[in-house]
Amino acid sequence: MILVLGKSLTKTSSFRSWLHAVRINNLIGLTIGLILLRYSYFHALPSTNDLLKELLFVLPILCIYAGGTIINDYFDIKEDRIKRPNRAHIGRTLKRRVALVSHWGLTALGLALAMLLTSIEDTYIPIIIALSSALILFLYSTWFKGRILIGNIAIAGVMTAFIPFALSDR
Repeated sequence: MILVLGKSLTKTSSFRSWLHAVRINNLIGLTIGLILLRYSYFHALPSTNDLLKELLFVLPILCIYAGGTIINDYFDIKEDRIKRPNRAHIGRTLKRRVALVSHWGLTALGLALAMLLTSIEDTYIPIIIALSSALILFLYSTWFKGRILIGNIAIAGVMTAFIPFALSDR
């Protein structure tokens, strides 16, 4: 590792740092959990005709969650450099601008997909949950995190709200 002007340059690529910021392992686990939740609740696998619709129940959640993890890392740059210098990627191998644009892009994509799902399913549940989750994840990164218990309750509420989102059809 080389030290240049107080910043350590690692051999990690920008794309790998981006995957770290979106917590790719957590996204894979969340995807499996959502699929199992839908399968266990409806007691059937989707038909091949319904695969696109099934993706609309999973992708908005994944996009909003990934956007939330990026913005959380974005606002934790200073703390991460002190507490976890080997895992702090934003501002070092991943540009701050890329992180911010990724957050807004993923969140906007998640909201657009939730809006599409809302129109297909003729229920407002997906867009209401998506909007409130995106807002709470942003506020958690900027304000809730510093408050005793409020941050934990906010994140638990977002993760719990994904359940009715995933089951808002049929």
